[in-house]
Amino acid sequence: MNATRMFSRCIESYFSKIVTVGRRIPCLAFLGFAVILLARSVYAQGIVLGQGESFTYSFSSMPGYSQNSCACGFAYPDGGGDFSWQNSSSSTSSLEVIFYDSPTIYVRTVYTLRPNTSNLTGIFNREGLWYDHSGSATFTMITGTAKILSFSGWSTTYHGNYADNYSISVTFVPEPSPAMMSLLGVIVLALFSAPRASRRRCAQRK
Repeated sequence: MNATRMFSRCIESYFSKIVTVGRRIPCLAFLGFAVILLARSVYAQGIVLGQGESFTYSFSSMPGYSQNSCACGFAYPDGGGDFSWQNSSSSTSSLEVIFYDSPTIYVRTVYTLRPNTSNLTGIFNREGLWYDHSGSATFTMITGTAKILSFSGWSTTYHGNYADNYSISVTFVPEPSPAMMSLLGVIVLALFSAPRASRRRCAQRK
């Protein structure tokens, strides 16, 4: 609750008319630190995986649709996908990726992620992959650490003179940490308590 009191005191000082320079400087520093932490949380991107950790993104529909002309000849389904990653560590990491549709239709690949690099990696042309426009993408760190930034998948059915294209694209955003949620709670409590405290002090002066 000490952080709550300090934040409340900072807000309250701007509601009052008597604010000393010595009091304003630490308040500004505290408020600036809180704003920076919240901004980093809002604009954070990617799911961080450590060694042995796994993340699965499941979907039941591919909303993107378009139809292109082609000399397809006969009907057959085709599917694929790509994902972007970032390895900010100084060591090489190993990542297993599984694009899954059914026990008989899936793609499994192990990638070597070089240190301090990022990339967009594609997996293409698996016949029947995500033909029903549902499935999952699973990322598992075998060794090292990495951040999974985004995932895109598509399913194309060729028939006659047309190709029907379905696609999905997702940018991963991490869930707020408990510490960040606590900080947000402190700010909300301070914003609500500061005006009341200021009004009480004004009433006492009267």
